[in-house]
Amino acid sequence: MREDYLFVETELQPLYNTILEKQRDGWRLAQICATAYEGGNELIYSLAKGYKFENYKVKVPIDTQINSISDFYPSAMLFENEMKELFGVKIKSINVDYKNKFYRIANTTPFKKEVKIIKEDSTETSQNEAASSGGKIVNDMSKCILCGLCARQCPAQSIEVDRKENKTWSINRDTCIGCGACIDACARFKALSFAQNDGESGIVTFKKEA
Repeated sequence: MREDYLFVETELQPLYNTILEKQRDGWRLAQICATAYEGGNELIYSLAKGYKFENYKVKVPIDTQINSISDFYPSAMLFENEMKELFGVKIKSINVDYKNKFYRIANTTPFKKEVKIIKEDSTETSQNEAASSGGKIVNDMSKCILCGLCARQCPAQSIEVDRKENKTWSINRDTCIGCGACIDACARFKALSFAQNDGESGIVTFKKEA
């Protein structure tokens, strides 16, 4: 039966035309199923005739309204009411519209997946702004372990670390090019970051408190 199985991804208008043609040619509606993805739904219309089985997939954004096919496939109204109530698919002109009372459920459209809005971290934003405006590198010595990895990664050799005697971390503001390589090197401990430039120049030293 594999040679009689068809799966096609299509758009809404070609889908309507195909389904109408299939109905006129004696195909029956087997099912309509929905799968939610962020910001929309994937609908699959399955049609059968004899030993032939064809599936037509269409992706529908949440805010897009689609036409019912219940005028020429009356049984479609069952699937369409289900998709409307569970997935939030907007369907107009369903032959029998249960108006979201098809199931007894506590929550409306429980399978609907809205678009997630990711808020940019304000700390990261301020650091990006500081970097783009020629900001300075600062060291949070409460997090710094004086490992020296930042100094080894600095292309301008602007960083010096005294781990044994004075337990200090120093940066030469005059030679620092603000590339951020030291911040990347310190990704594990997050001791280094960009701050707004206050005009400070020369060698600046941060000391590790005992």
